[in-house]
Amino acid sequence: MNSNSGLTLTIEMINDAIYKVENANKVQLKGLREFLSHNQTKAIATFTAIAAADSLDERYHHISSKFPQFMDHAHHLIETSILLG
Repeated sequence: MNSNSGLTLTIEMINDAIYKVENANKVQLKGLREFLSHNQTKAIATFTAIAAADSLDERYHHISSKFPQFMDHAHHLIETSILLG
């Protein structure tokens, strides 16, 4: 399990991590940002689970089951979760 598993994520922390991923990859994840702003409780719970996952396979599974509409950006979501973990 992740060393930061006791960390309580906030929507601001998630947005900061997404911003870093956007800058590093020269992409804009506007659709994801809009979704997260309208579904903050789900976003926090899901990113907490993704960040706490022990393997990339587990992280991918969480993304595919909780954010299937963003599978085209799964690698960006995994990068975000790594920053949060």
